[in-house]
Amino acid sequence: MKKLGIAVAILCLFGVSASVSAQGLYQRCQNRKAEIQTMKDQVKQIDNEIANVNDQIRDLMQQMADLRRKRTSKQGHKTALSRKIRAEEASYKRMCSALSQCEAYERKIDRLKARMAPMAERLRKIRDEIHQRNTEVDRHNAAVDRIENSYTQLGCDNLVPGQTADSTVDRCTNLFKEWNDLQTDINSLKRSVTALQGRYQRVIRKMRAFSVDLHRLTKKMRETCSHSSRMADLEALEKEHDGYRALKDEINGVSSRVRKFRRLKIVKPVIRPKPKHKRKHKHKKDKPVIVPKKKGKPVIRPR
Repeated sequence: MKKLGIAVAILCLFGVSASVSAQGLYQRCQNRKAEIQTMKDQVKQIDNEIANVNDQIRDLMQQMADLRRKRTSKQGHKTALSRKIRAEEASYKRMCSALSQCEAYERKIDRLKARMAPMAERLRKIRDEIHQRNTEVDRHNAAVDRIENSYTQLGCDNLVPGQTADSTVDRCTNLFKEWNDLQTDINSLKRSVTALQGRYQRVIRKMRAFSVDLHRLTKKMRETCSHSSRMADLEALEKEHDGYRALKDEINGVSSRVRKFRRLKIVKPVIRPKPKHKRKHKHKKDKPVIVPKKKGKPVIRPR
């Protein structure tokens, strides 16, 4: 009996172990099955992704084909447009080459104005000096007229001894002094005008070279670029240049006016010392007496 019990116990224990072992195997198989299914699902997902990528590749390839066709079309358009540009440029050059030259002429205007500017400034100063010299001539003329009129009215060139008042002799003597001082100023003015003429000649000689360029450029602009707004600049330059040439006549006019001063002849009375035996009051100033000379102007002798 004892042996039978042991045998039953062993059988029971074996049955339990076998049951437990069968249950673990099932679970493992299920897990493996699930893992396999997961991998299969991943394969399907990858297939879908590959299909999607292939679709994108097909789209890209289609886009590339479209872009190539578009590039070919653009290249053809570019080639045709380039040919048209070359043809239009050639036509423009034939038709408008003269007009395109206007820009070069306008640059020449600027360069010419810059070259002429220093000489023009010097000539403007000379013009101002001419006006100043004319003003001086006017002032001296007024003084000369006054002296000459007084000299004539007093008869200073025809004094009669014994008949001419002492005051007249004094006034004639003062007139000569005034004339002498004025003559000094006139001589200085004459030298100034001569120097001014020399300066003008030196500057205008340099301006003549610019004048040739100016007239040549003006002629070209009028022939080709009469529409240009810079024509006004050229015309102003020409007018200004003509004005500078006219300064010669103004300077010559001043010089002529100065030279006319030399025609006025005023002679200082000559005073001869009084003989000692005729002096009565040595402490008083003796008055001169006018005595005629044999030739020329009268002589004033002291009494």
